[in-house]
Amino acid sequence: MRLYSIPCLLLLTGLACTTNKSKDKIKYAPKGSLLLFDTASGKYVISSADKKLISTWESFREAISTLDYKTFKSLSSDSIVCPNCVWPTKKEVVIAVDTFYYKYANDLFSNSFIRLVFDSSKVRCRYDFDSVYFNAYDYLMTISDLEKPKIAQIFISYPISNGDSEGTLGVLGFIETKVGYKFFGYSTIP
Repeated sequence: MRLYSIPCLLLLTGLACTTNKSKDKIKYAPKGSLLLFDTASGKYVISSADKKLISTWESFREAISTLDYKTFKSLSSDSIVCPNCVWPTKKEVVIAVDTFYYKYANDLFSNSFIRLVFDSSKVRCRYDFDSVYFNAYDYLMTISDLEKPKIAQIFISYPISNGDSEGTLGVLGFIETKVGYKFFGYSTIP
């Protein structure tokens, strides 16, 4: 009996350690789409519905990969919300776009960050429907030429570093306009 219990025990141990692979699948969004949070299902789904956002996103990540400041500026608002740029020395987190790109962009948009923005398994998008940004930064209402523009947040997942218990998210904020979206903010969580 003892000889038969060992293979049975090994089989049960193997089954217990096996995970549901469908639950652990990493989603990749093909070119021309984003992984967008669906509020109805509470899950991220591949979406190509917001053509303006996807076009802006693809142009933006191309611009940061080539350090094309002219395109950066054309895709951006006049001011950028960037608590990471001025912390912990200043309280004012809204800085001029030129200051952002010439003083902070090289550090924020590092080679490792650029690799992540092209890895669609690390990029997620969510619309901010509660207007947190509008309440915090009045100037945002002047950026858009739409009465009720969408705010899109694109989250970039950094890998967990040794010794950390959680990863970091880079958050890029974009506001909708009639012709596309404008980049207006960069922050990280946590």
